[in-house]
Amino acid sequence: MWLIHRLRWSGPLLTAPGDPEHARAMARGAVYLYASGSLLVLLMLALPRPEGHPATAIAALCAAGLLGAIAHLLLFDRLPLYGFQVSGAIGALLVAAAVVLAGEAGAAYTFIFVWIVLYAFFFYGLAGAALQLLVVGAAATFAVGRSQGWDAAPLHAVGIVG
Repeated sequence: MWLIHRLRWSGPLLTAPGDPEHARAMARGAVYLYASGSLLVLLMLALPRPEGHPATAIAALCAAGLLGAIAHLLLFDRLPLYGFQVSGAIGALLVAAAVVLAGEAGAAYTFIFVWIVLYAFFFYGLAGAALQLLVVGAAATFAVGRSQGWDAAPLHAVGIVG
């Protein structure tokens, strides 16, 4: 019952940042994003992939993402706003690590960067969302540059998060 109560959207999705329901909505969103992103990437590992693909390392990153979902579920509305922002940066680093580890096949994981940016613009103020956009943009630029070459990495990253 406790789990269903925490995960159910019972109130309005968007409330004022000081409202306790706002923190609950951010926590629910973070749980869903960490869990769904991790599970989706795990499902993608079941598809055919290139020789030498680091499936074990990617699965470990997915496990870390699932731990992020559990952490948000346990901390829930006790996490301050900056904690959610740090969590978004950690999520961006997890995605960037997956993209770098997978090499050219890592482009399949870059769509998760978009989720992080959408979450930030939905729940944070403009300044917080812009900061999150810069963090995600830097992580995407680095990841794409390392895995697919630096020539078009900034343009690719702008296309991903812009």
